[in-house]
Amino acid sequence: MKYEEQERKIYAKYDDKTIRVYQAYNDVIADEAIKLGTFGEHFSLTRMTWIKPSFLWMMYRCGWAEKENQ
Repeated sequence: MKYEEQERKIYAKYDDKTIRVYQAYNDVIADEAIKLGTFGEHFSLTRMTWIKPSFLWMMYRCGWAEKENQ
């Protein structure tokens, strides 16, 4: 099966207005997204990243915000 044909799923808590997932970005990317309302030039579409299923898992993976650039 080709990658493009594979089924992709996101398991998340949702309702008719919201789907909530978590992801950690550094201050430059976050501030830019807040200002623009979308990702800007510092966000890379070619960098692999994983959506985190919960806030606590995201915090664990980013070293409780103590890792460099977190």
